[in-house]
Amino acid sequence: MARHAPRLEFLPPSPWARWWGPGVLALGLAACALVGVRHHRAAEDQAAALVRLQPQPGARAPEAVPRELAAEVGAAQEVAAALAVPWDAWFRALESVSVPGVFLTALQPEGNSRRARVSGQAAELSQVLVYMERLEHAPGFRQVLLVDHAVQEDATPPHLRFTLTAEWDAP
Repeated sequence: MARHAPRLEFLPPSPWARWWGPGVLALGLAACALVGVRHHRAAEDQAAALVRLQPQPGARAPEAVPRELAAEVGAAQEVAAALAVPWDAWFRALESVSVPGVFLTALQPEGNSRRARVSGQAAELSQVLVYMERLEHAPGFRQVLLVDHAVQEDATPPHLRFTLTAEWDAP
């Protein structure tokens, strides 16, 4: 028995199919040319702006800033620097260090000097020393120093109040 090849009827090719590839290529080249022209214009605008910013020969020197304005600008810059400190990361790093029996009662960060004063309570000095060691090894903290400690015997039960300082780095 002889096998016959199946007869397949294909649709005739569309007249648009022949122009599809070159049309997409031409559109891509036009888009590249447009981006190039815009880039060239932006470079020219930037060069013109730089020329305008250069001091012109014979131009007067800028007037001195009044002291009051300079003081206000300095205060505003200090506030901006304090607000730029990553407080969330700092608090998270501080909260990641915990020692049973050590309770923090006050935090006084000084944004300008990257130093913080931490006050707290503990049952024993050994707990405070362990807390200091863990804080020293926490990422972002260094030079953890015990500034003050005192036993409060009038409290029930007696506990140790302490104050320490730590320098901290920006994450």
